Amino acid sequence: GTGCRVCHVVSSDGSRLIAQHGDVYARTSTYDLKNANAELPLTGYDNLFGWAGLSHDGTLAMTNAADLAAYAPASQLYAFPPTSATPFPVVGIPSNLKAGTPTFSPDDKHVAFDFLGGTIGTTTGNGTQLVALDFDKGSSTFSNLRVLATMTGGKRAGFPSFFPTNDAVAFHYQIVNSNHRYNTWHNAEAQIWWSDLATGTASNLYALNGLNPGGSSSYLPTGPNNHGDDTVLNYEPTVNPVASGGYVWVIFTSRRLYGNAATGDPWLSDPRSYDATKVANTTTKKLWVAAIDLNAPPGTDPSHPAFYLPAQELLAGNARGFWALDPCKSDGSSCESGDECCNGYCEPNGDAGALICSNNVPTCAGVGEKCSTAADCCDKSNGCVNGFCAQKGPN
Repeated sequence: GTGCRVCHVVSSDGSRLIAQHGDVYARTSTYDLKNANAELPLTGYDNLFGWAGLSHDGTLAMTNAADLAAYAPASQLYAFPPTSATPFPVVGIPSNLKAGTPTFSPDDKHVAFDFLGGTIGTTTGNGTQLVALDFDKGSSTFSNLRVLATMTGGKRAGFPSFFPTNDAVAFHYQIVNSNHRYNTWHNAEAQIWWSDLATGTASNLYALNGLNPGGSSSYLPTGPNNHGDDTVLNYEPTVNPVASGGYVWVIFTSRRLYGNAATGDPWLSDPRSYDATKVANTTTKKLWVAAIDLNAPPGTDPSHPAFYLPAQELLAGNARGFWALDPCKSDGSSCESGDECCNGYCEPNGDAGALICSNNVPTCAGVGEKCSTAADCCDKSNGCVNGFCAQKGPN
């Protein structure tokens, strides 16, 4: 109906959400998540911000051209929320750039997208390349194009999402074409892959997808109702911008079987097509989470088997989860780790006092506290990941 808001993008700092109007997908609303989720309909900006890539703080948007070829303008950079239909003047990208599902890295120093059209340097986009560019926010300059994956045989790649290390992406690798360039329905089959910016080595995340090492066989259950191979029913990954427990964490949509609760046809998920009030119609379209080893060598499978995200509505067809930080806390607020605090430090309030957010720079930074390099961390086995001390993960 007219109030439907489903397809969405979220900034990694948790401040800004944009969503398409379900009755008219050309129209976009944005929500201020720090101020009671206030909605701002973007009147006068139709066909512009659908599935745009937001900078980490939601102040910039790079527009998307995938699946909007009939009416979408070329991909450009805009202030967000927009105050003008005139894009930022930028350096390094052509005026006819077609970027599919663009995304910024957590530090805003890179952008990745499906290169659909335009020429950058000596490379012309033709819809077969997933690429990354360096980005300088101060000068609005894009540079250093790198190809992260090249698709053949009609396969497609989109929805890239950067690791918190800012040097690799997970992405949706469309195996079987559908009526959209990359999606989760109409019998579309996909898996989650990853690639690094340094070498551009694209590799299957076998364990996440439900495959044994090397991808030769599946460890997932099979069943009737088109569940003969659930390893190709994985879509739309997004990555937590903060490393935790020594791992990168990715959330993704899957249509795989879930115990004995969700065993129906994987393509049954649009509530306009069935009675979504009956438990017997529980859809398998749900969100799953997997861990990925930090700092894995290119070309390997650093993923681990996925688990079902608890507390989902069984009758809902859930899709494209986002990790986002809570709004940061001011000095003096109670905290458990520095990544909750605006100034990056969570320290005792006096001798043996309760932990509070602080701007007092400690002698060294604990896990989850702000750092510039690994040398700032108290535990010298930790690394500095996206500006916070973090465990490096398993050997």
